[in-house]
Amino acid sequence: MLTTAAVTAAAFLTTVSSASATVVRPMSASVCSSPFNDDCFYVNGSGTYVSEAWTVVSNATGSLHVQLQLPGGGSLNSTEHDGAGWSWVWYYNQNVPAGNYCSVLWQYNGHGGYNEMGNVCIGIH
Repeated sequence: MLTTAAVTAAAFLTTVSSASATVVRPMSASVCSSPFNDDCFYVNGSGTYVSEAWTVVSNATGSLHVQLQLPGGGSLNSTEHDGAGWSWVWYYNQNVPAGNYCSVLWQYNGHGGYNEMGNVCIGIH
């Protein structure tokens, strides 16, 4: 099982949001959830090589963790943190599969479940 993630980049990286996609060339992509930028996801790399992929959590309270949803349906989870102001490195210095990678911020609701606080994706093709 992976504890940090490996992301695939190709000739360019595409930042994907629910409304539109923006092409970012040649080395990096980033996207943050709205309206409070609780969950920001960043990828640096070139080709199918990712030098770094990480999530930064800010402006959120409570017991939090982030989940990286992988192409093909798999996922990775960070450890649980109390409050915002932290980051989690998913992948570094690796080649990764092409597809959409989504960083989802979850807040424990105190009743055995979680509320989604942010969901941002970067498509790497």
